Amino acid sequence: MIGITKKIVAPLLLGASLLVSGCGTNPVTGKQELQLVSEDQEISIGKQQYLPTQQGSGGKFKADPELTAYINQVGQKLAKVSHRPNLPFEFTIVDNDVPNAWALPGGKVAINWGLLTELHDEAELAAVLGHEITHATARHGAQGMERGILANVGMLALQVGLAASDIDQTTASVAVGSAALGATLVTRKYGRDAELEADHYGISYMVKAGYDPMAAVRLQETFVRLMNGKNPSFLEGLFATHPPSQERVDENRKLAQQYVNNPPKGGWYTGKKTYQQHIAKLLKVQEAEKDVKKGYDALKDNSPIDALAYADRAARKMPSLAAPYALKAAAYNRQGKSSQAMSAINTAISKNDRFYSYYEQRAALKLAKGDKSGARMDLSRSTALLPTSYAHNILGQLAMQDGDDRTAIRHFQLAANDKGKIGQSAQANLVKLDLPQNPGRYLQVSPLVTNQGQLVLRVQNRSAVTLRDATFVIRVAGVGQTAASLKKPLSGGRYTDLYTSLGPVTPLMAQGAQIQVRNIRVGN
Repeated sequence: MIGITKKIVAPLLLGASLLVSGCGTNPVTGKQELQLVSEDQEISIGKQQYLPTQQGSGGKFKADPELTAYINQVGQKLAKVSHRPNLPFEFTIVDNDVPNAWALPGGKVAINWGLLTELHDEAELAAVLGHEITHATARHGAQGMERGILANVGMLALQVGLAASDIDQTTASVAVGSAALGATLVTRKYGRDAELEADHYGISYMVKAGYDPMAAVRLQETFVRLMNGKNPSFLEGLFATHPPSQERVDENRKLAQQYVNNPPKGGWYTGKKTYQQHIAKLLKVQEAEKDVKKGYDALKDNSPIDALAYADRAARKMPSLAAPYALKAAAYNRQGKSSQAMSAINTAISKNDRFYSYYEQRAALKLAKGDKSGARMDLSRSTALLPTSYAHNILGQLAMQDGDDRTAIRHFQLAANDKGKIGQSAQANLVKLDLPQNPGRYLQVSPLVTNQGQLVLRVQNRSAVTLRDATFVIRVAGVGQTAASLKKPLSGGRYTDLYTSLGPVTPLMAQGAQIQVRNIRVGN
């Protein structure tokens, strides 16, 4: 009898060691809590997920290194006065205009430049970063993972779909494998208690660093106004994971007023002039990115000439930006101008060689020219930055064409986790390659016996693709041997009964039947 081989999914990053239960003291609140994730594991997860999570949200902001250094400086000032100053804190800017900020376990913090343009001074920046630092110091991300472990959902998934606003516009792809964990963590909505806690201790960090605590109140008041006005960029970004409320405004004001009348020597620091000086270049980036967005909208309307015009205008406003040249590459490719497209994407990569999507874009251009070796090299570079279903599916196809079935299967297994057309294509190729060697993974064949003693095979297709032309050779001890074949394609998830010529057979004899599968194929 053929049985389906059980598939054991290895937990991503979270080894079996996480399941060793234990109680601990929360380093911020002092409360006793169940802790399944150790500090070493927090740090390891944050370190491993920091780069791919940035990549999935737009990549590291490269146009203004001085601004990134400034953000890190402010963040480190707050981290030093936090409850866990020994965590390896890092602060960076993500190249994304959607207002948002997030923190991974272990002190890895990022802020989209789209939020920086909405802040008024350094004290408001400190309020944002102090809030995110608390999510790390108070183990909010780790607690979410622990709840996922206990519920056996979410954290061990092999994939997660990123929000449309956080995916590069040139590639509709999904992070796969272990890189999906970071996206799960930063897109998870924090609860009321966690948000109030992050506000509370974030303000205390601001005060210790000398920042005006009322900035946290002003910031929340602004967020509430934007939420009530249904500002779409905030609704799809910061508010999706950090919901504002009047309760948070009131609680922040109550706490800030406890400090405001006892300023440090020299008074509370707001840093408005300093902050505005540091984001001056970013405001130019913002204007250029608006043109890039208009350019992609023009491409959607099948107007590559207009897209090129917007790309040129964006490049003039901010020559150091890579995005206008990626837009140019897409527009030239739409016009069938492959040489110009290649030149444009090469320029984009020269300005930012640490963004996965540009390598995927160049790989597609190389494939169109028949340069499989060059495409494979670029896709390998892209997956090193962020493994996606798109890249793994193409790498699988290239390996299959080279006859390297083992490598192809490995890539298709990752790509098959995509829920769209990419996943369907990868799944079909995966079954095609693996089915001849392991039919039991995809077929459940159960021997049944009719009231008259005739042997019947119930064949169930456990895969997601259509199977056809399978021949089943059945041997029953003491009765004989015969064959039965599928008469028509068997769709994924369906079953059919094949009546054989063997009989009379008892149920016990049927259970001992030897069954082999031959000549099975994939396709309608």
